[in-house]
Amino acid sequence: MNRRRKNNPLNREENHSDKNRFGLKSRLTVCFVSIVSALFIAEMAVRWSEVNDHFTRRIFSKNLLRTSSNPILIYENKPGGFSTIDGVENKINRQGFRDKEYDPVKPRDVFRIIALGDSITYGLGVRWDETYPKILEQQLNERFEESNRRFEVLNFGVNGYNTVQEVEHFRVNGLKYDPDLIVVGYNLNDVGNYSREMPYFNTWRNKTWQYEETSKDRFVSFILQHSELAFMIKYRTLQMHLDHWLDSRRETGENISLRPIDFFRVTYTIEKEIERLNQAFADLQQLGRIHDFPILMVIFPILCDFDKYLWTDLHRKVAGLAESSGFAVLDLLETYQSTRQPATRFQRRPDDFDHPNADGHRLSAQAIARRLHSVPAFDRYLMGKPPIEMRAGSGFDETR
Repeated sequence: MNRRRKNNPLNREENHSDKNRFGLKSRLTVCFVSIVSALFIAEMAVRWSEVNDHFTRRIFSKNLLRTSSNPILIYENKPGGFSTIDGVENKINRQGFRDKEYDPVKPRDVFRIIALGDSITYGLGVRWDETYPKILEQQLNERFEESNRRFEVLNFGVNGYNTVQEVEHFRVNGLKYDPDLIVVGYNLNDVGNYSREMPYFNTWRNKTWQYEETSKDRFVSFILQHSELAFMIKYRTLQMHLDHWLDSRRETGENISLRPIDFFRVTYTIEKEIERLNQAFADLQQLGRIHDFPILMVIFPILCDFDKYLWTDLHRKVAGLAESSGFAVLDLLETYQSTRQPATRFQRRPDDFDHPNADGHRLSAQAIARRLHSVPAFDRYLMGKPPIEMRAGSGFDETR
């Protein structure tokens, strides 16, 4: 009886089907395990590779930054945070900025300046006392020591912030320090969103940043926050799109270099992004009118070939927008060009076209100190005259 069942063609087909299903499951399991293992090995290779510095930047961000409940800021400096990058110690004070501790109540005999900006103002790659805000503070106090004038320059720079975030950061955290002057350190990538820190803090959850959150966005955000391999693939993909865009523009005869730092140029052609930048300037101007402080916009150059500089038009555009908002403007391109030194002389690293080294920060601070003499509030303080009501945009010498 059992022999007849075994010899039954139907039973033989069932056994063969079972074996096929078992074999398919085994093959799928082996394939899945192989893919996971390969991805794990690739992930570890990327994290330990000297070629890719994103993991170092991620640890740097994790130790110095935290998620913000403010939907515009998205992330912020972590009070008491500490990290080391490129051999340089980075420490955030208890008040949430990279500086020594300051009493929010300003002494009566002090002229207080707040420096807003991104990683340039923050001083990525240099010591905290080598940043242009601290050098400016030191130079002013040394220069006017005999006249019993005292200056404080608070460094409110945050890595990866754009102008919209910088203004919000000042509104929420800086107003209580009662500044007499605001210096905005402007990097050409401060329009739009070019933050390398942003993907670590789930940008897609915030509709302010042009995204409507979907399940796909949440999944991608999770992967980018936890996988260095995925983040590198995203970066390389963006680079490929950049190269394609630059090649297409070159075919039309435009003189555009094939450097990654050209990627933000296209943002200045997007009307919505320029409107957001203008609105940020208007918001800061309004704060200046209400709280009686003037504003100095300092435009930093790209540290690349000053003799054949390719972004002069963007400098003029930003300067025009700032002046229309009533700000004084200092374009540091002229300062750097006047040294007749190659751009590499001021780079913190050969592959970093954004962040100046200690010499670049010192040069910038010297230029800012000279420009301050055209600020009426500054000169009145030097002359010991009582303060007068200042209106942002009403008291500057507009000559540049």
